[in-house]
Amino acid sequence: MTDLFNYERRATHEVQVGATPMGAANPIRIQSMTNTPTRDTEASVAQAKRIIDAGGEYVRLTTQGVAEAENLRNINAALRSQGYLTPLVADVHFNPKVAEVAALYAEKVRINPGNYVDAARTFKHLEYTDEEYARELEKIRARFVPLLDICKANHTALRIGVNHGSLSDRIMSRYGDTPEGMVESCMEFLRICVEQNFMNVVISIKASNTVIMVRTVRLLVEQMEKENMAFPLKLRKVDANEIDKAVREAQEYAAEDAKRKEEIDTRNQGDQMVYQTERTLEELGDKVDAAEKAEVESKLNELKETLKGSDTAAIKAATEALTQVFYKLSEKMYQQANPQGGQPGANPGCDPNCQSNDCSKGGDNGQQYYDADYTVVDDDKK
Repeated sequence: MTDLFNYERRATHEVQVGATPMGAANPIRIQSMTNTPTRDTEASVAQAKRIIDAGGEYVRLTTQGVAEAENLRNINAALRSQGYLTPLVADVHFNPKVAEVAALYAEKVRINPGNYVDAARTFKHLEYTDEEYARELEKIRARFVPLLDICKANHTALRIGVNHGSLSDRIMSRYGDTPEGMVESCMEFLRICVEQNFMNVVISIKASNTVIMVRTVRLLVEQMEKENMAFPLKLRKVDANEIDKAVREAQEYAAEDAKRKEEIDTRNQGDQMVYQTERTLEELGDKVDAAEKAEVESKLNELKETLKGSDTAAIKAATEALTQVFYKLSEKMYQQANPQGGQPGANPGCDPNCQSNDCSKGGDNGQQYYDADYTVVDDDKK
């Protein structure tokens, strides 16, 4: 059990970030980030100097593309020409090529395992066999090792920065949107680093929910200890601006979750309609008019084809189209079964004077039940 009142610093190995190492017995390092366009050398240098003068020991800059990554060379050179030797950290998303260029000029490069190789998440549930999943891991290795080689050659450190908001569909399909998924997303890359004998690695976990972040960090440390790893951690201090940003992110995540729920509900409704229609057509057999059956089957096939895609609006429209022709057919079958004028949706054998649409009472004959082809089933055969 963790003792909250008698704790000691976690033992890690040293990571060399330029001339300012971290981890092991080194002091806790302070990093801050510029908010200038990285293509703007003059503005970025000026802001980096202010960060350094205020006590910053690492300066992080965003590198959205290759042009920004290339300009790190100019920023780095300008700072050093003015006597500022503080390591620069390149923040990279999505593009391995950008990371490979940034590793030539920055002392540390941050990548996001959720989108470094895997495509940006679309909330699709993906099914993998163990062999297929292993092949996906090989894709990561093939794309990640070249970056490690560049980092080795240029003495560049690496930060694997896991973001709760950008776990891949692959990870979420197997582990869910969970701390365990975040841990595994990180461990996949750490295992490759260890295989390649590249230990100049730092780890960070980002989540707008503090409880999830703390839980994930503890799980990650536990898993690393099981696999004899001792990589140091980078933690984030949240200021007022970050709180505002966290609120915006929470709102965005809530909107994403609502959209995802709508997608899931729409797909479930479509699947249910397909099942109900196929079962009914099978049980009705040749009791259905051929032309009407063909119309229903046409809409059924359209919906089944649409369900193969991810267009929620199209699935909703196809479901509605099938629903209309299906219940049109159902209404006709009810009328044929109850020529005295029962209501669609009501028990066809109900008392004609009954006004309920969901009554299960038979008239003077007592309780009756009907199967899918609208023929009476004896009570004891229900």
